[in-house]
Amino acid sequence: MSLIIRALKEAAGALKRRNRIAAVDDITSLTASNPALAGLAARAAAGRSLLEPFYRTYVERVSSPVWAISLETAAVLHALCAILRPAAILDLGSGFSSATFRIYSRSAGHGCLIHSVDDDPVWLSRTQEFLESAGLSTDGLLAWSQFRATVSLRYDLVFHDLGNMSLRADSLDFVL
Repeated sequence: MSLIIRALKEAAGALKRRNRIAAVDDITSLTASNPALAGLAARAAAGRSLLEPFYRTYVERVSSPVWAISLETAAVLHALCAILRPAAILDLGSGFSSATFRIYSRSAGHGCLIHSVDDDPVWLSRTQEFLESAGLSTDGLLAWSQFRATVSLRYDLVFHDLGNMSLRADSLDFVL
């Protein structure tokens, strides 16, 4: 979980600098200030077990663990979905996060629209191939330019991992 805490701190720091939210010091303060997230750690542990076989295949056949989101991050995303029960998810930056959200959706018991968006058409294609090989839905895969021009939905959960750090920073206002 230390990587997740560091990522939360970095993201919160960046947003705080933009005067959007207060800083998050650790997972404890995050869950303390959001009682609905109290079961996050336990659900993440369960999600990790569910996701691990998919993750192992992904980092062996598709992407290096250096570039893929970590299994721990995927587990927290899965846990957030289980707690928040989003009806619409925006996955900015396709890859293992795209699989994570579709694994959640498959067993959610409610309708869940997922848009996985990428600025790299080759990477979007690789994501599609992995989703198909894993028996997961490929619906909602979109190019960043197409998404920006056509989609005007509001999402219940957004994971912003699009492109490089420059693109993430440049697109943050649009995403928010």
